[in-house]
Amino acid sequence: MKNNTLIATVCVALASTASAQFSDGFETYANGSAIEGQGSWGNWDGVNTLYNTVSNAQASTGSQSLSIVGSGDPACDFCSDTVSPLGGPYTSGQWVFSCKQWIPSTFGGTTYWIMLNQFAAGGPYSWSVQVNMNGSTLLVSPDINGAALTQGPNQYPIVFDAWVELRAEIDLDTDNCLIYYDNQLLGEYTWSIGVSTAGLAQIASLDLFPANSTVSAVLYDDFSVVVGTGGGPGVYCNPANSNSAGGPVTLGGSSFTGPGVFHLDATGGPGSEFGYFLVSATALDPGIPVSTGRLCLGAPIGRYTVNTTGSGMNSIGQFDGSGIFQNLAGTSSVGSGFDVPAALPDPPAGVISAGSTWNFQLWYRDGGAGPGSSNFSDGISVTF
Repeated sequence: MKNNTLIATVCVALASTASAQFSDGFETYANGSAIEGQGSWGNWDGVNTLYNTVSNAQASTGSQSLSIVGSGDPACDFCSDTVSPLGGPYTSGQWVFSCKQWIPSTFGGTTYWIMLNQFAAGGPYSWSVQVNMNGSTLLVSPDINGAALTQGPNQYPIVFDAWVELRAEIDLDTDNCLIYYDNQLLGEYTWSIGVSTAGLAQIASLDLFPANSTVSAVLYDDFSVVVGTGGGPGVYCNPANSNSAGGPVTLGGSSFTGPGVFHLDATGGPGSEFGYFLVSATALDPGIPVSTGRLCLGAPIGRYTVNTTGSGMNSIGQFDGSGIFQNLAGTSSVGSGFDVPAALPDPPAGVISAGSTWNFQLWYRDGGAGPGSSNFSDGISVTF
């Protein structure tokens, strides 16, 4: 199976503090001003038609964000998509693009998050990311070239009236990427042919695209491109065995975010059931049958439970009605999942050090599959 694509380049202690190569939070622009022609922002093909504006209606940080809206001109459906080179082009190395998005519950139409590996006025163009947020289906869906696909594609319900993260973890040296919506994996695939059938292993442009003239406003904030400081999730034993909720639990939305050395998230579980995370230096694939699942870790196996000695070691949690594993021990900065500390439980003992690889899995009860039944998520292998 494919391991992580963003290999560590700095010490674990610096994993969440990489310096930004590009950032924009829209605080330096006048409220209500057109974004086209300011900073790095413009329209498709370099024609700076003034449609999208800086807004103080909502902000993820500070007081302002970017409003992306349909042109309002039926004769010019595609006039208001806004682009930025994001401080690039980027032609090698590991990079993490992220921004925050707010979609109001009154949203109508379809809007896109797009990234291109080739972009110039008049062409050539080549697409690597194309994710649509559809106000009719209420779903977030990636468009991914099947020939490029490693994991996914996955679609999720739109989160309305809240700031959520859009993120792409891109390794140009191995031509691989993982894309996420609200920390949930949309897909992993070959970057250069992610959407288009031919392209380059480079990052050329971002494109925020309202699909037609009548699309209502969506807000964006906190754009950044940072050097990749560690491997995104490398999922194995995937898919895991299905549970009583009808599908497998995956750790594919886990990432280098927040405090600790890594953040684990689990989705797809049976509501109200409890579980906790495991760790091992050894990955087993396809794993060993245990109850209704597969244990994909080799001995010695560490347990992040209430009985584990050490600060921040307890990962006990419970799946909510949406199948998201919610932390009950106060060891998650975002409420769901678990912020993995640098110290390891005993066994295996010791600490997670730069350059080491550790494997994680969630064990959880599943009473709906029969009395005393339990199951496991897929595994995730992380090189720090």
